[in-house]
Amino acid sequence: MGLATEIGPGEIYGTALERAYLLECRVTKYPRLVIGDELWRYLNAALAHFESQRTPVSKAIKAIVKRGLCR
Repeated sequence: MGLATEIGPGEIYGTALERAYLLECRVTKYPRLVIGDELWRYLNAALAHFESQRTPVSKAIKAIVKRGLCR
């Protein structure tokens, strides 16, 4: 998650691409999902927001986010 722009069909340039590349080449050891700090903060903020909600949709979102926050 970060700033980026599409400079051509399927061609993206910006800090989002750079961060994704650095995560992929420095962190991953085998095929898996790696997220950066910006997405981590966003998921935590979403979880905090939906913690106070009681609707079925918010409960589903909380479950999905909590499952995704395993580090």
